[in-house]
Amino acid sequence: MGVEQIKDYNSRKDDISSFIDELLCADVELSTFHKKSELEPRLEDFLKNLANDVIFTLYVSNEQYLNKELDQFVKIFQSYLEKIENIKLSIEIQESSNGKKFEFKVKEEKLSTSNFQEALTRFDDFISLCISSPEQVLDQLRENNFDPSEAIEIVREFSKKYKRLLLDINHEKQKIELSLKQEFENSLLEQNIDISSRELSLFSNQKASSMPNLLTTDNLKRFSDHEFQILQLASQYSQNEKLPEVKTNLEILRDLDLPKEDKKVAFNKLKAFLLKTGKKAMKQAEDVGVKVLIKYLESQVV
Repeated sequence: MGVEQIKDYNSRKDDISSFIDELLCADVELSTFHKKSELEPRLEDFLKNLANDVIFTLYVSNEQYLNKELDQFVKIFQSYLEKIENIKLSIEIQESSNGKKFEFKVKEEKLSTSNFQEALTRFDDFISLCISSPEQVLDQLRENNFDPSEAIEIVREFSKKYKRLLLDINHEKQKIELSLKQEFENSLLEQNIDISSRELSLFSNQKASSMPNLLTTDNLKRFSDHEFQILQLASQYSQNEKLPEVKTNLEILRDLDLPKEDKKVAFNKLKAFLLKTGKKAMKQAEDVGVKVLIKYLESQVV
């Protein structure tokens, strides 16, 4: 039976390859498996999420840049969906010693896995306008039948929360910058290198962007070379849409406290991502070493 299947595959390689390409172009997620036990955790995870109305999962490592501020960001986003888009979103948080896993749950069909990113974009536009052009937001809310006094309160509330978040982000940046400056000065002292106060001032006054995307901004140096390659693929070939999900699954593999079944699911999702994205990359004549990356991920499922 096995020999016949191999002969059948060899005689239809081009047809099978063309069919797989069509599935990938249609945004169908494909994943290979050799044993039934490799597929079962993924199916169980899918059914569990379906039963519990989970549309998006986000893992945030304690090592992630601005991980505490992300909690605030998530709460503001939840409030936006409920008050502006009338979508009831519940968020379940599971904590380990290394980080937190957020499960976003929605019963309504208005928000799903496929349009979650679109909701984040609308939220970003709305919250930015609350700061830069509150009158425009008020007009939009009135057009959507919000009571004038309620609209004013909504803009005031979101503006205040957003400014609080920006302030906390700025304070955290200042702490990091001060720590880097101290490390830099200590290093110079150890090496007996003399540097002027003006040069130190220039170093300490380097400014980062005012409002980073908290779902994608991170110090990626903490990832291994192989993990960094996978994150680069997500950035280059998914227009950052897949980056939070890919990073979440990499973080799950890195967390020693999480169950092995969670790691198997994360591995399966990353493998599916690499098979699809690797095919795109190879069309542009880039050697991305997909097999090497998959082999590395396999070694992390312990």
